[in-house]
Amino acid sequence: MNRPYALLRILALGSALLTASGCTDHELLKQELQQAAAKQEQIKTYRFSGHAELALDASLFEGMPPMTAALLSLFKDSRIEYKGAASLEAPIRMEADITVKPKGADAIELPLLLQDNKLYIHIPALNPLGEYLLFPLQESEKLQNTGRLSALLSERLLQGVKPEWIEEAEDTPPADAASKRRIISVTKKNQQEVEEYLSSVLPALLEEMVKNGLGTPAQAQEWTSAAGRLQIQPPGSLALEINKDGYLEGQEGKLFLSTDAQPERQHGITWSYRTTEINQPVGFTREIPAKVKTAEDLLKGLPAPK
Repeated sequence: MNRPYALLRILALGSALLTASGCTDHELLKQELQQAAAKQEQIKTYRFSGHAELALDASLFEGMPPMTAALLSLFKDSRIEYKGAASLEAPIRMEADITVKPKGADAIELPLLLQDNKLYIHIPALNPLGEYLLFPLQESEKLQNTGRLSALLSERLLQGVKPEWIEEAEDTPPADAASKRRIISVTKKNQQEVEEYLSSVLPALLEEMVKNGLGTPAQAQEWTSAAGRLQIQPPGSLALEINKDGYLEGQEGKLFLSTDAQPERQHGITWSYRTTEINQPVGFTREIPAKVKTAEDLLKGLPAPK
């Protein structure tokens, strides 16, 4: 055997193996995310925490009803933090602490409880200390489908994502060494493709939400129309963490948007969300409020229209 030729073959083979081992299997990364998304249906109890930071230009609310625009304007530059626990097994229960920190203003604490087909929330501007607003839930049984709906929406959203948009998060590894972290990125290169894909999949996602009691067909149409006026601006990203048991345990995202009417004005949203103690016993601590006020009670206190 010709030794120089054999040596060249060995070197070529070694080079090929090294190259292959250094390549990212994007199809495999997508499959991992899809499998984790499907597993969300198995989640019955969990604790959650997260935050969202909003940096929205006032132009985003132009054309909205005055009351809606005024309410949203309160949060256009703010940080929202939340934490709590939930059980999707009958009887459904959730408790949460939400803190809204508007820029240049005092923080607003919004404790919340969902129990016995009723939603209780304390809003400082409307309730004195110890009093909660009470909202009866007409179709609370649909909340039991939250896990299935979350899995379905995640699967549908990931279905058309191109594998090359997904990368391993080598620069920001997960806190738990046994977890996997994957990043879906919006770049100048794929910006138009991402926009086209989201526009095509949004109606189907909203349809599923309406079927599960999260909105009406008219609202879905309004949301679709509003989304059609938005343009995604790079860079954007969504980082997803898969824990050792195969669940989507955490996510971090950043999204920048502009409108067709005023493309020079940018709106930014960053957020994080994490679940822990998945399918472990949840120790709820919040009791049903003794003092409550209904929406009808609030209306009674308003001056009669002239």
